[in-house]
Amino acid sequence: MTRPVDGGRPGRASLIHREILQIAVLMLVAVAAFFITRAVAANNREMTVRDAEAWYARGQQLISAGRVEDAIASFRRASVRDRFERKYTLALATALERNGDAEAARAALSTLREASPDDVEVNLALARLAAHRQDVTEALRFYHNALYAPWPAEAVRDRRDVRLELVGFLLQRDQGGQAQAELMAMGADRPDEAAARAREIVDLVRSSDPLARQIGSEERRRRLSASLDHVGQRLEACRGVAVAPGEGNQAAALQQEAARLRERLQSPAVVDQDVIEGGVDLLGRIERYMSNTCPPLGAPDQALALIARSHATESK
Repeated sequence: MTRPVDGGRPGRASLIHREILQIAVLMLVAVAAFFITRAVAANNREMTVRDAEAWYARGQQLISAGRVEDAIASFRRASVRDRFERKYTLALATALERNGDAEAARAALSTLREASPDDVEVNLALARLAAHRQDVTEALRFYHNALYAPWPAEAVRDRRDVRLELVGFLLQRDQGGQAQAELMAMGADRPDEAAARAREIVDLVRSSDPLARQIGSEERRRRLSASLDHVGQRLEACRGVAVAPGEGNQAAALQQEAARLRERLQSPAVVDQDVIEGGVDLLGRIERYMSNTCPPLGAPDQALALIARSHATESK
């Protein structure tokens, strides 16, 4: 009796083959879906980034036009669309502060700082908010966070300017000892001279500031006149220094402006606060010009630059 031929094996082989093909097709579909999904996500991300940048640009235009509330809305949309771009949150915080909402600005900056505690710009913005609130402790903490964070090698002058800004704030709050310590830190590269140079500058600021508190109008007039005499002599001495085209005209314009103000101060008429404030601003502009044209600046010039900087920061 002959055995029946087993017809099941070819059927099972065909089934296995079909299953393998199905698995291969499914794998190909999955791979294709992955790449398509990634391409769509990348495209959506690119569109979101472009959208955020457009809202940011619009916010900048609105700020320039003086439409602060509309700018806040634009910066907020930009920061929501791209939470990884810090400049949007910084712009939002600046606009909020400008609109009188310092607490909202502080909250936005604090959130940003949680992600990047060593960010110089964020710490500096928080320091300035604290300075405007006259919170010496918090301002000092955030100024120090900014100053001791990593700075680019080419930003030495910017870091020095921040230190001077802090010194000016401290002097405005009658924190002379702390201001002197900051000046000594700034002059740490010359430790033998730093203490005496710092004391001299602090004393000059205290005795020369026309906008110091609790001094009379005549003393303000006297201090501003003396400072204008000093910078006038310095400008004259700088005339022999080789300058770039156009800078000679700038020096002459500054000299004329200083001369007009000195003449006004010599008048017996009462000099109002706006004139004194304008004079301090002029001192700052002259000192900035001289720091670029004929450095180095001596202690009296550094003191006047510091006075102008401190009042400019206070008025922001």
